[in-house]
Amino acid sequence: MNIDPTGPAPSRPVQATPPRPRTGEQTPAPANRGGQHDRIDLSAQARQLAAIESPDERAARVEALRAAVQDGTYQVDADELANRIAERGDA
Repeated sequence: MNIDPTGPAPSRPVQATPPRPRTGEQTPAPANRGGQHDRIDLSAQARQLAAIESPDERAARVEALRAAVQDGTYQVDADELANRIAERGDA
């Protein structure tokens, strides 16, 4: 490797390029024209994420479970637990 003692090479202007969509993403539709309405289609994964409980709902559920464990009223249904383990294939 040779080092040029005269200094750094002159910089070239950088051209901005529009970002390319990631694999599986669709490019945005053109602007709404002629009274058409916008439309969005959600993927199955997006619908699953939307169905997940909100952070507030989860916090309330965790707090209720914590209180039940602390006061000794939390009980595990052994049959339901066994069925869920078997369904997931963790057995």
